[in-house]
Amino acid sequence: MRGSRRKMWSIAVISCIAAVAMVGAGFSGAYFSDTHAGAITGTVGSIKIDTTDLNIAFNNLLPGEPQSVTVDYQNKGTSPQDVWIVFTDAAALHALNNLGTYGSVSIVDTQGGVNWFSENLNDAIPDGTPGNAGVATIYSVPKAMLLQSNVAANAGGSMTFTFAYASKLGDASKSSGGGAWNYYPLGTTTNNGLPYKIVATQVGQQP
Repeated sequence: MRGSRRKMWSIAVISCIAAVAMVGAGFSGAYFSDTHAGAITGTVGSIKIDTTDLNIAFNNLLPGEPQSVTVDYQNKGTSPQDVWIVFTDAAALHALNNLGTYGSVSIVDTQGGVNWFSENLNDAIPDGTPGNAGVATIYSVPKAMLLQSNVAANAGGSMTFTFAYASKLGDASKSSGGGAWNYYPLGTTTNNGLPYKIVATQVGQQP
């Protein structure tokens, strides 16, 4: 009996020593395996827009006679993009939006994008506020307006900006007219016009 126990103890010790030796030799008992190497590659898209001359001008505006100016744009990048018109001078935009019912603005994209119109320009009152009886609802020209969304690479469009002084301006004014369009800051003749940019962004992003 004692001999058997000694024999079993000796076998256990030998087995333990063998296991330690296998680990020390780098034998972990892992499964067979196979590997294949690869690499992750890709390209980076680009957002780029090309336009015609952005310096467009109205000539000899008269009450009741709308004039339109148009600028073309094209997606010259590799990815779809949203195209915006952004008015970059707050004082100039405020001067335009102070005309009330004495001026009207239309911004239209010819490719089926934005189709916006207002004949009651007032940024002191929330957009959508109804005018008095017989007066149009108030909508001011926003700082940024989406012209067209998801414009494909190499595709493009045209933005047409239309402005008109109301016919009643001729009756209300005692002057014979003349001068530059849209003086700003309001109440001065320091600057004139309406600075803006055509801006391309990733789809769904604002400028």
